[in-house]
Amino acid sequence: MLKVSVRKKVHADKESDADNYNNQTKPQITVSDKTVTLNANTQGAGDKGVSADLDVYVPRNTQLVITSKRGDVSITGMGASAEINHQHGEVNISEQTGNVTLNLDRSSSRLTHIKGDVTIQGKANEVAIEDVDGAVHLNGEFQESVRLVHVTKTVSFRSSRTEMEFARLDGRLDLDSGDLRADSLTGPMRLITRSKDVSLDGLSGDLRLEDNNGTVEVSLHKPGNIQIDNRKGDVQVTIPPNTAVNVEARARDGEIESEFDQLKVENNDKQSSASGSIGTNGQRLVINNENGAIAIRKGTVAVAPPAPPAVPAAPGKAAKPGKALTTPKAAPVESEN
Repeated sequence: MLKVSVRKKVHADKESDADNYNNQTKPQITVSDKTVTLNANTQGAGDKGVSADLDVYVPRNTQLVITSKRGDVSITGMGASAEINHQHGEVNISEQTGNVTLNLDRSSSRLTHIKGDVTIQGKANEVAIEDVDGAVHLNGEFQESVRLVHVTKTVSFRSSRTEMEFARLDGRLDLDSGDLRADSLTGPMRLITRSKDVSLDGLSGDLRLEDNNGTVEVSLHKPGNIQIDNRKGDVQVTIPPNTAVNVEARARDGEIESEFDQLKVENNDKQSSASGSIGTNGQRLVINNENGAIAIRKGTVAVAPPAPPAVPAAPGKAAKPGKALTTPKAAPVESEN
């Protein structure tokens, strides 16, 4: 059963013109086999000022494909897949059982409590994703910020500036134009970025990290094999107590500092190095840094994953569900992530 509630706003100089525009822009519903198409038809009166808010009620297991050029889209409590093609507004989806695919163009999105996989691609503004039982794949340009909280399966991120993939996120990840900060994540993790300060807290598993023109701080929980390559920024790695690690560190134009007596540290004018084993049969920790210092620290206590943080606030100013935007938002400052 399909139910549609329409609230329409028509701009005209005369009441007769308004009535005419209203008649020309009635929503259109067509049925073909098992596909039902709903067209808001706000362009039915040409370039006249007609906008419409639609509240659409469908059975829970209906597959959705929605295309919107301006306005907000809100979906709640659906049990099948949803594909949203959206421009200039916000997409809010919650309590979704199926997969979610968003193709965005200068839009923001907030997704909470998703049982399936999430894919977001295109050119997005703010993105906030919380509590996903599937995988999360982000591919495109993200002009403002990205926040992820509690993702059970693989997270992958691709932009012109950053490539990242890891196995699981039990805590939170925040990404903007200058910083990437995450806690309680599980590798194997691969991260390649530039001009960004990176902070990873409570990392378990393997890590392969490359950065350029930024600081790197990594606090290990249950480390696998770790390799960090950095240029033009300091590197700090914190190792939890009773953790066996084989260390090989080299810094060009920077000094190395270690809080472990087991490591042999040599600081020279142009090249510094540190090597040795902490414990026995440990994983490898390799650090290469150019134009920056290296610090190898002792963790005071074993780093334990913290409780997941509170649900993040909706990106931007939240609009009422289903309400179309009548005034376009100011364009965000261009800054790739």
